[in-house]
Amino acid sequence: MKRNNPIKSILHSDGLVSKMLKPYFDSRKRFNTIRYEMIDLVKKMFPEHSEEFLPEVFGGSLKSYDAFMFEKIIRDITPEKVLEIGSFLGLSTRWILESTEEYKTRVISVDPNIPHRVFDEPRKVFMEFAAKKYRSRLEIVNAFFSDGSLQNDYTRMYPDTSIHWAPPQNEKFDLIFIDAGHSYEDALHDFLLARKYLTERGVIVFHDTESWDGVKRLMNEIKADMKTPLLYLLFKNWFINNGYLIDGIGCFYSERMKSFD
Repeated sequence: MKRNNPIKSILHSDGLVSKMLKPYFDSRKRFNTIRYEMIDLVKKMFPEHSEEFLPEVFGGSLKSYDAFMFEKIIRDITPEKVLEIGSFLGLSTRWILESTEEYKTRVISVDPNIPHRVFDEPRKVFMEFAAKKYRSRLEIVNAFFSDGSLQNDYTRMYPDTSIHWAPPQNEKFDLIFIDAGHSYEDALHDFLLARKYLTERGVIVFHDTESWDGVKRLMNEIKADMKTPLLYLLFKNWFINNGYLIDGIGCFYSERMKSFD
């Protein structure tokens, strides 16, 4: 005789599982809508190469579970101003803009628009996908996020486009999203510089915290220094959704980062 699992029965009878998962599935539905829009746009802009290009579109971008956690962070802090460091084709930019629409949040997106993956000029896709609908709230900066000290392979490979940009010293942001250079040195540079521009209630969010060793190393150093692992949201890449492995999102709150050097 088959025995019922009492815990499973309670969860399902009270609808607790569906209540717990509903926010995620609602978020995934909205996120997938803009993903499908990106697919249609790439097919339209690159009709002869779309099959080759599409895997490269989403290979390094937010996945649905990343997007869900990112949106939760956004809703927790209701940011007035967001700084995005590294935008590629604009999928994360568009998600930030969609998730902050009710707050009328101002977003500054910084990216040097250098060739990446199969796209020679990612900004062309970005302008169609992210900028048209939300142009009034979006400021676009074609540059490396730097105070002038950054020297890496990209700046050496593209000296003609190696413009360095950082906000005025009195400019502060409630949310800074870092998804740019993924070496340890680049991630550390971006973190240390970004930290100067956080409000007192501000949050820095990293992407690709598991899939890139350099970023992962920095995450571990920050966690050890902060001594508050519960504030670090890391979703290891055992979670599979829609055929994608979760890269991971790291989240650090301003008041907990003051001791990190």
